[in-house]
Amino acid sequence: GESLLVTLENDFIGQIEVAILNLDGRVIYSILTQKTGRRFHLTTPTIQGISSACIVRISDEQNVLSKLILKL
Repeated sequence: GESLLVTLENDFIGQIEVAILNLDGRVIYSILTQKTGRRFHLTTPTIQGISSACIVRISDEQNVLSKLILKL
């Protein structure tokens, strides 16, 4: 397993959900947390199931951001 450093920078302040999905779309890690400033950083614990790629999904009250992460 591996941990990931997730960084988000935008104007939204409030509760967000950070989810890590495998390429089949199955959630392998999820946390609800508060974004209290413009910049947000989260280091996940060690996650089993991350292979060569995963999807990081961050959602707030109105928006969803997804990024495909490829491990080289």
